[in-house]
Amino acid sequence: MKKVFSILIFLAALNTLSAQSSMPTNEDTIIGHVETSAGSIILRRIVSGLQNPWAFEFLPSGEILITQREGTLVLIDGEQISTVTGLPPISAGGQGGLLDILVDPDFEKNRTVYFTYATAGSGGRGTTAARAQLDGYRLSDVRVLWEMKRKTGTGHHFGSRIRMLTDSTLLISTGDRGDMKRAQDMADAAGKTHRINATEPFPWIIHSEQFGAPFPRSTQRGTETFRGLLFILLPVRFGRVNTAHRAAMKSISLKAVKTTAGRL
Repeated sequence: MKKVFSILIFLAALNTLSAQSSMPTNEDTIIGHVETSAGSIILRRIVSGLQNPWAFEFLPSGEILITQREGTLVLIDGEQISTVTGLPPISAGGQGGLLDILVDPDFEKNRTVYFTYATAGSGGRGTTAARAQLDGYRLSDVRVLWEMKRKTGTGHHFGSRIRMLTDSTLLISTGDRGDMKRAQDMADAAGKTHRINATEPFPWIIHSEQFGAPFPRSTQRGTETFRGLLFILLPVRFGRVNTAHRAAMKSISLKAVKTTAGRL
């Protein structure tokens, strides 16, 4: 007997201008079936009315956290849809705003989530990563883990994706902020994959401008903007999905890295 897989489809993500209401609407509508070699896939729409949804993550108990680029975090708990409060100031505009989100593997013990977002500062805007504790429908103890120091006025290519390695360090990707030369400059945080330790009271950073130029152990450089980041065990690898404007081409590349004494 073929297995039946349910796929969560957020249709609003396909057309960011389709949102008609300020709050998403819960629903459970089967919109199609697809036959594959692994079995039947059921396409099921579970929420509509999202405004520029950017990422989603499942909590251990089954609830879904969804980031919306304009700076809101939504939690879907069964038939209830709630806005999570307590986010830090977010600079929404262009391709920047509230971006990726990651639930800590030990969430049931530490209630920790990680997220990336755009912040404003001297010179313009840049990408920032933070962590917080999720208490019901509110974030508390928000701490900035990493922030792009050089900020510019462009409105695109912020990145960003977060993934956790087996040693609890984080991979944080950034886009080139619309300037390809920044992605090739090893003294610049744009267009890179950074690895940080988020488990200490005051996180130490492995890849950061704090080390000066060039970065001594950069995991990757030269990316225009990230759309995905995949971590694969045995051997330790991570893959990135990079988008380019030329002929709407997409390229996927994998890079193997080795871990030694907790470093890449």
